[in-house]
Amino acid sequence: MMLRFTSASRGRGAGQPRPWPWQARIPAMIFAYGGAILAVLTIERLMHSAASATYAAIAVVPGGVVAGVCAFALSFRPRAPLFVLAAAVVVALLPLAVIVLSYDFREFRPLVEQRALLLAPILAASVALATGVLIAGGVFPPRERETGR
Repeated sequence: MMLRFTSASRGRGAGQPRPWPWQARIPAMIFAYGGAILAVLTIERLMHSAASATYAAIAVVPGGVVAGVCAFALSFRPRAPLFVLAAAVVVALLPLAVIVLSYDFREFRPLVEQRALLLAPILAASVALATGVLIAGGVFPPRERETGR
């Protein structure tokens, strides 16, 4: 389903692949960001405990889902890969930041802040890796090269 055959189409060079249709982008993004979410929760489980991974899922799952939605929205027009990467990472970290900064954890505040400081770079790295794989796989349309001087 997700295999693409590179063939020459009208107006394109023989070596340039066709862009992914939007229906084919959805499974690729679900697998990429779903894998990123599972990787972060597995790392949290291995570092701490199952209860800690359960609490981390409160911020990680919405962050991964929102990063996937953001990446899907950015995949319709050619954009700079660094912009797509940065936008996905920032959007993925927003739920974690909102939860840590807005809730009153009382006596557990130092523990939550410590775990959030460990979880944020892991989440950012996994979302950046998933987005990078999608960029390298051609899910996002490449920017057109300027031919004029």
